[in-house]
Amino acid sequence: MTGESMAQDKKFGTRIYSEAGNVIALSGKLKLGDEVVWLGRKYGSCSNDGEFEIGKAYRVCFIYPSNGDVELQGHEPQITTRAGAEEYLTGEAKW
Repeated sequence: MTGESMAQDKKFGTRIYSEAGNVIALSGKLKLGDEVVWLGRKYGSCSNDGEFEIGKAYRVCFIYPSNGDVELQGHEPQITTRAGAEEYLTGEAKW
């Protein structure tokens, strides 16, 4: 069964795994490489938060298997920040 057909059978937001065991998508929500809009930090902090502007779009470069949080790629390759579900909007939102 391919990842795409498996995604159709999954509940919204369920983690979808590659054959290698890496999370590649959240069913019906986003996949690696998608752009999401940063809403800002809601809980805690990250050392790179100052590199991210609220309301700007950033690419998803990693999805955490433990809880479905995403890692966002900044404008420089080594700059990333972790974002929980309440800290970003997917492309479904109209800006």
